[in-house]
Amino acid sequence: AHDPEKHVLDLIGDGNRFSDKIMRKQNTPKILCAGIAVQDIVMRVENFPAPGTKVAASDFVIIGGGCAANAAVTIARLQGRVAFAGPLGGGNDAVSERIVADLTAEGVDCSGAVRVDGGTASVSLILLDAQGEKTIATRRGVNLGHVLPADADRLVADTDAVLVDNRFPEFVTAVCQAARRRQIPVVIDLDQATRVDDPLFALGTHVISSAEAL
Repeated sequence: AHDPEKHVLDLIGDGNRFSDKIMRKQNTPKILCAGIAVQDIVMRVENFPAPGTKVAASDFVIIGGGCAANAAVTIARLQGRVAFAGPLGGGNDAVSERIVADLTAEGVDCSGAVRVDGGTASVSLILLDAQGEKTIATRRGVNLGHVLPADADRLVADTDAVLVDNRFPEFVTAVCQAARRRQIPVVIDLDQATRVDDPLFALGTHVISSAEAL
């Protein structure tokens, strides 16, 4: 038989568990990931095509990419609180629209993305062969290289740590400077080779590097 009292107690228990989950989420440190977000078109092939030929692909997927964006998704999937900030194309750039939609669907706060009219995000076509080797063709983003955050201090105001890549140095330098003013950790992810006297180094508390950037 239906027990109304038990039903109410079950609802209260569910509500308490939900509230506990929200509180744990709110108490979780928030990470800001600033830098590049791109779209990757990945195809798996047996062998790379020779010049002037074509090959059949056994698999095909469109996914998000870019150091900062990938880091943000990873944090979100680990149940962390995370935001993304970086330059992207305006509303007429279908690639940027999809990037923002996909990040938002993952639970990433994209309010720090700066949308640039006439700008376009980068797109890469990645071929993976049976041995796991890759060949990449990239259409670089347009009109995004000199974009700055609308308000870097506000971006880091409720942030516990910052991770940046070095694809958009002007943008992330402003973010790092704001983070250092708050005396919070700044992790610099070197995705591309740079100079030993790169000013970003002076702003980072931690530096990690891809093999290509060493």
